[in-house]
Amino acid sequence: MKYTNQQWQKKFFLILCASLSLALSACTPKVQQEGFPPAAEMKEKLGAAATRQDVLQALGTPSIRNNYGDEIWYYISTQKESHAFFAPEVTRQDVLKITFAADGSVKQADVLDKSAGKDVAMFDKITPTEGHKLGFAEQVLGNVGRFNAPTGANRAGTRQPRSGSIPGRM
Repeated sequence: MKYTNQQWQKKFFLILCASLSLALSACTPKVQQEGFPPAAEMKEKLGAAATRQDVLQALGTPSIRNNYGDEIWYYISTQKESHAFFAPEVTRQDVLKITFAADGSVKQADVLDKSAGKDVAMFDKITPTEGHKLGFAEQVLGNVGRFNAPTGANRAGTRQPRSGSIPGRM
């Protein structure tokens, strides 16, 4: 079957359009929501909650609870986007911070966004571990002969499971 020049152009145009649509669809970001819904929605859902129990019923268990000083509950929400094979990037992060009074009533509810966060410098040193570093030859040749199964019914020095015992436990 012979194709005319016009038929080749149509096929080429269709293949080009299909390729471009696939290439462009690969560029759309993958959006990932982690944690709770956005804090503003959570604060609306909180409504007129007056006690810890009301907050638990309305919002559920918090992401973090403060162990020192005032009792504070944090509900954390994060949205990340990733393009193709690149590492995900945090595009939105907010926190609903609920402070309780000593009697268990809600004292204050604040919404904190990503700008309220602080960057923490990570310590880049590595904790040394005790032991012996194996060289390449030791790694390759170190297990030679270790995985040979014993031959014979019961070689000296090998233990056989007792009847009724769990395999692997002696």
